[in-house]
Amino acid sequence: MKSILILILSLFTSASMASSFYVSNVKASGTAAPSEASAVKSLVSQSVNNMDGHNTTSSASSSDYVLTPELVKLGDKVILSLTKSKNGSIVFSKKMKTTSFNDIDLISERLVTAVINEKSIEGTQSVSNITNEEKENSNVRIKATKQWFVGIGPGVSSNLEGESGGFDFNIGMLWGLDDNFSLSLAWEIFSGRGEDESRFTNLAMGGIYYLTQKKNTPFVGASIGYGSAQANDDKAFFSTENDDASGWSLSATAGYHMYRTSTVNFAVLGRYTQILDKLEVSDKLPGLFTINLALYY
Repeated sequence: MKSILILILSLFTSASMASSFYVSNVKASGTAAPSEASAVKSLVSQSVNNMDGHNTTSSASSSDYVLTPELVKLGDKVILSLTKSKNGSIVFSKKMKTTSFNDIDLISERLVTAVINEKSIEGTQSVSNITNEEKENSNVRIKATKQWFVGIGPGVSSNLEGESGGFDFNIGMLWGLDDNFSLSLAWEIFSGRGEDESRFTNLAMGGIYYLTQKKNTPFVGASIGYGSAQANDDKAFFSTENDDASGWSLSATAGYHMYRTSTVNFAVLGRYTQILDKLEVSDKLPGLFTINLALYY
């Protein structure tokens, strides 16, 4: 009895999910020939009938949905769109493009699957239905931009017994991977003013994320590196001679980058760097906060 109920339920579910489709004539434009439009209609109809539980009808009035293909051919580019509608209202629509009409059977099948099931084109991809354009795109790599940068500005050390801040200098390379993300490699040198003997150096690699794709945009970043620091001996209550530290470092950055679309641009940024090893004498972690005006070229 239980097996009979399961069978009835499965049959009812399959029947409820089955749909009929009327495939309208193809709307062709550009250099698409009538024979190509006719081929597209046949391929779409075949793809519908090959799907479990679905079939095509000879009239729109006797179908659950209407599928409307649209073919655009411009030179080597072929764009096929497919729209699913019900009672004159669009339910779902997708399009694909390719560089060869020879792929029209593949994109017809994938469009039918995507539109009927109302899912993304990417979700229909398999090892056997990849188009020539997708194969070419998978082998294309975006060329990263590359810029040198130099930054200068004031800095204030932490736990180095510094007197009144100092001068900070940065030099490095920035690789733009895409419109939002860049990699950086930077060497930073800080020294105290006048008789202030505090020193801080750091070599770090990290990432920068731009919050918008506009030419003027705020950004945030983080990096990891290796640094060294020397405390100021003149101001300390006890002797800090040879009070230094070196080890791994972490940095956090925030700033505003301007004229990113130009080959020469600049940014104002603030950075805090912490060396993770303690000073030998004072047993404190050295840190450095800086504000830089950076030129990228």
